[in-house]
Amino acid sequence: MTNLIAGTEFERQLRRDGDRFTDVTFRHLVFAYCKLYQGVYWFDQLENAFTYLELVESDREAVRTELASVRSEVEEAMGEYFESLNEVASAIHRLLDDTPFTIDDTMVCIAHVWNAHSCNENPTEFCQREDQILCELLAKTAAGQ
Repeated sequence: MTNLIAGTEFERQLRRDGDRFTDVTFRHLVFAYCKLYQGVYWFDQLENAFTYLELVESDREAVRTELASVRSEVEEAMGEYFESLNEVASAIHRLLDDTPFTIDDTMVCIAHVWNAHSCNENPTEFCQREDQILCELLAKTAAGQ
């Protein structure tokens, strides 16, 4: 996987401020960013996963019984023909894992989404734009919005 996110302003800010974030904060940031991508490049295969993750943000235990089914759908999407779908599905798959998120996990998930972008746009066309979007999202997430 090409690391297009390395050296960005977002990476600098996340590494500088990330020590004060919790697992929930990292997950919220990654999920919010994945939702932005899904809004532009919709994947039907991930629709249930996004619905599940939205419900989990409000009440993790209420939808726990659906996790196996959603995880199976995401794993199937990870093996689909379209590389951009594989990349986003990989980020979503990590969100479904209960292992606490770290700065590095966050960076890997964001890198997956950037690799998905690179399937649709040249990095010179999106890197600066997405870096700015991520910095704004990071600021909102850090502020609890």
